[in-house]
Amino acid sequence: MDFKINRESLSLNDIVYDGIQEQSVELDYVMPDYYPDIFKLVKCMLCPSVVSHSVSGDKLTYELLVKIKIMYCAEESNSINCVDQRMTFTKTVDFGAPCENADITFNTAVDYVNCRAVNQRRLDVRGAVSIKIRANCEKKEEVICDAFGGNIQLRKENVSAVGTRLCRERTFDVDEDVDISYSKPAINSIIRADAVNTAIDRKIIANKLITKGEAKVNFLYLGGEDNTPESMEFTLPYSQVIDIDGLDESYDCDVSAKIVCCEVTPHENDDGEMRTVSCKLVVSVKCRAFCVKNIQLVTDAYSTTNDCICNIKETTLETAVTRLCDTSLVTLEALCENDEIDKVFDVWANVKKCSIVKDEESKNVKAVGTLIAYVAVCTDDGKPAIIEAEKNFEMAFDAGDSVSVRDCCAEIVSVSYSISNTNSVEIKAEVKACVYASKVCRKHTVTDINLDTETVKKSEGYALKMYFAEEGEELWDIAKRYSTSVEAIIEENELDTENDGARMLLIPIVS
Repeated sequence: MDFKINRESLSLNDIVYDGIQEQSVELDYVMPDYYPDIFKLVKCMLCPSVVSHSVSGDKLTYELLVKIKIMYCAEESNSINCVDQRMTFTKTVDFGAPCENADITFNTAVDYVNCRAVNQRRLDVRGAVSIKIRANCEKKEEVICDAFGGNIQLRKENVSAVGTRLCRERTFDVDEDVDISYSKPAINSIIRADAVNTAIDRKIIANKLITKGEAKVNFLYLGGEDNTPESMEFTLPYSQVIDIDGLDESYDCDVSAKIVCCEVTPHENDDGEMRTVSCKLVVSVKCRAFCVKNIQLVTDAYSTTNDCICNIKETTLETAVTRLCDTSLVTLEALCENDEIDKVFDVWANVKKCSIVKDEESKNVKAVGTLIAYVAVCTDDGKPAIIEAEKNFEMAFDAGDSVSVRDCCAEIVSVSYSISNTNSVEIKAEVKACVYASKVCRKHTVTDINLDTETVKKSEGYALKMYFAEEGEELWDIAKRYSTSVEAIIEENELDTENDGARMLLIPIVS
């Protein structure tokens, strides 16, 4: 007796790692001779970012870049001097299992930073950063969709589920020179620089993803003879072609981009003045693509003639993957405690932390994070200062029932300010948060059918049996109990549908 089972392969999301790595930052820095002596520290900031990563088997390797920026004033001077240092760390995470089609997200945060002047020429920095890592990997699940031979009877259910998934991330550099207008002073040094992604378009050609985007760059510099802080903003376009084998228009494709790192370096123009900046961006474009297939899922089975044992388990199937995004305006106040504010030079902000909270009662998903904002000011006595403020925020998303949250991210879209009184600044930051979620369903699926092809069931010795079906009793359960088929019961009793009302039935015995 020939007996054959047909199987389908489905793709499931498997979170193999969700944890936090910590990295200490220690710097003992002796300043070069061209820096003036330290008299007063203005601000010390750490800016961490994961600039590259790779997955090999069950191990994740990533490179952490921490930019250290120390601002200080010399004696009898209100001009800011800026010390820039970079530290890189290579870290490895063991997943404990191989990770296919890895989708890795990183969220970096500064835990603390302390800076002190050991003497007029030496700085000591101590700090720590944390890296929250979430690794989503692909897990293949085989399900039975059909079987033939052995008078097998199958109970099937039509379902839609993710059959294949593709995840590719490409990190690349964008370099461009930008000239400073002659209406602004020439550059002496850069205090800070950052960039945000403002737009991204994509186009799919067989096995290739073509992306085009724009990044808005903003930087603060010291210029002129008196080292006056000045801010500047410009936009850089970029494009990239990513090879993704198997990608075509049948996939539901989500493309996102983020600016991993921004470096702005001044240099002389043709006139010999520092009026040109070389801007280097490290851009990461991620493509998540999913192909949903419609299949018939076998949820139960038996044979009318042979002994049959089914292995059944509850399986969680992904039916769709979606990205939910929204923006929110976060208002916070930065206070200059000991002095009055004369002028604001610049304001910027970043998201310190972002995590996911699911409300089981309302079924809402929340992106919860912390926003930190900085304001570069000049006080009424002419001294520079950088003040900061911090505020928690949350954004709720109606994800509906049966949703499994994958990860989330948040970024700053824009920042504005107003001087609310003599010693405080009101900051308004527009924050965009996105939550990646999978819609799931749980089904009892047959994972294997063991049919005894050598032994035939003993005949009951009759062709029909009279049976009173109780209300709610399904024909499948009755047919399985008496080793017959649902179709035979329907035909014998001339039923239009498998109604579940109480009724008398004739049960034909199928040989």
